[in-house]
Order: sequence, then structure tokens, then C-alpha cells
Amino acid sequence: MQQAVIHSRPTPAHEIEKLGPPLSVAVAETISLTSLSLNGTDVVVPNDIQSNSEMSNKDASKDELQHEMPHSNLQNNGIRYDKLSAENLIGVEFVTVEAAETFYYDYAKEMGFDVRKDDMRTSTRTGRVTIRKWACSAEGERQEKHTDINNKVRMPKKLTRCHCPCLFKIRYFKKNNSYIVVDFRTDHSHDLVQPHESHLLRSHRSVLDSDLALAKSMRRASIKTCHAYEYMVDVSGGYANVGFTLKDLYNRLDASQREDMIGGDANATLGYLKGKAAEDKKLFYKYSTDENKRSAN
Repeated sequence: MQQAVIHSRPTPAHEIEKLGPPLSVAVAETISLTSLSLNGTDVVVPNDIQSNSEMSNKDASKDELQHEMPHSNLQNNGIRYDKLSAENLIGVEFVTVEAAETFYYDYAKEMGFDVRKDDMRTSTRTGRVTIRKWACSAEGERQEKHTDINNKVRMPKKLTRCHCPCLFKIRYFKKNNSYIVVDFRTDHSHDLVQPHESHLLRSHRSVLDSDLALAKSMRRASIKTCHAYEYMVDVSGGYANVGFTLKDLYNRLDASQREDMIGGDANATLGYLKGKAAEDKKLFYKYSTDENKRSAN
């Protein structure tokens, strides 16, 4: 391959005036050249142009790769979740209902849709679950009584159910002593959320008892709940891995505090009144509780 050779010579004074400012000359001297062979012909290409071309090719390849990237790399029997079909899953056995539920929730989270527990049938003789079905949260339609606003003060919530056909159904077979998939549909009548947003779906968020205990202990140490949540996020490796939102943690703490009050201050007050009523026959008190055993008045 022939090398490009640049000859330089002193520039006469009368040519310098025609060239104008020496900026173009300085820029030309800073450009490094690389000799390439194109169709048998040696061509000299500046290195910066070559690097820009390579970067463009890399960016294009990166965009194509991102476009082809699946929602996840999780697999079931060697098949990626985004490639699963009814032919792949119908007939698969699960030892327990919980195992089947865990699988479908993981599948739904990776694919980007919310899950709702649907039909469940149990044996009247043994009490064992014989049929269990999970569906997309957009399955079916909202009942008409919830859309009638004539007698309602608030406007109804936004419609989210649009007859989505996606579902997962298992049945118990006594011969196999296991649950076998009898129906599995992957089609949706709505758009799925992006992979980085699926952890915000309601069915994929829950505050575990261990998280609640940690938040309580940190609160007793005068650590704010928001700071405790940030600590959990940091330990779990990000907001997508912690499993719940800050609002979920606040709600769980409030519910736990109400439960503690049932066996705490409320009972202490009732015990005091009961003791006073035993001493003073003219003292009368009355209270009631709701379905959750909380003080109603």
C-alpha cells in the first residue's frame, strides 16, 4: 500500500494575502491522515472522519441490538419468557398452586402487565384447590353499577378493563398428584409497560414482614421512614429491586400501627372503664368494633 506524502514549500508573500487568515492552514496541519484501500485504489482518509464513521456504525449496531433485546433473559424449560406460547406451557406440571402462581407473576412482571386472581374452585370433600386461574388485570369489563354516576359524588376511576384475553389456568389431577397447565394465552388487547416500569404495577409490589420489621426498628431509632426506605433501596440494588414504593411502606406501617392499638391503648382504656364500672354501678360505657376488629366509635 502506498503511503500518502505531503510536500510543503515556503509560501510567497503575495500568496499569503490571497489565502486569508492562517486558520485553515493550522487546521490542515492538525489533521492526521490514514491510507486505506478502496476497490483496489489507495485512498487517504483523515483519522477523525474514520473514527466518526466507526462510532456511527457502533451506534447503529447498538440501536439494532436494543431493538431486538427481549424483555428479559429468564427462561422456562430453555425457552425465553417472551417466546413462550400455549404449545410450550400446556401440560407442564407444578407441585403446588403457590409454585404456579410464583411462575406466572414472574412471567407477568418480565413481560410488563398486571395480574389479577380470577376463578378458584375447591373440593367440597378435601378442601383442596382443584382449579385456579389468573388473568390480566385488564380482563373483562367494569360492572355497570360502578360506572353509574347518578348517585355518586366522586367521578368514577379511569376504565382499565378492556376484555384482555390473557390468562393462565391450572387444574389438579389426582393421578399425577400435581397441578397441570390446561390453558395459557399470551395475547393482550392493550399495550404493555416498559421493562423498567413493570416493578411499579400493583400486583408486583408488596412489603414483606422482614421489611416492615426493619422499618419499625429504624423508626424506633428516630430514623425517618423515607430514609429507611432509601436504605432498603440501596441494599436491594435499586428501586426496581426493592419490591415496593415509599407510599406502600407508609401504608403498611399505618396498618400495623392500627393493629397494635387494638391490643394496646384501646384495650387499656376499656380495661380502665371496666374496672370503674365494677366499683361504680352508675357508670355505663359502650363501644363497638368493625369487621377488622377496630374501634368503630
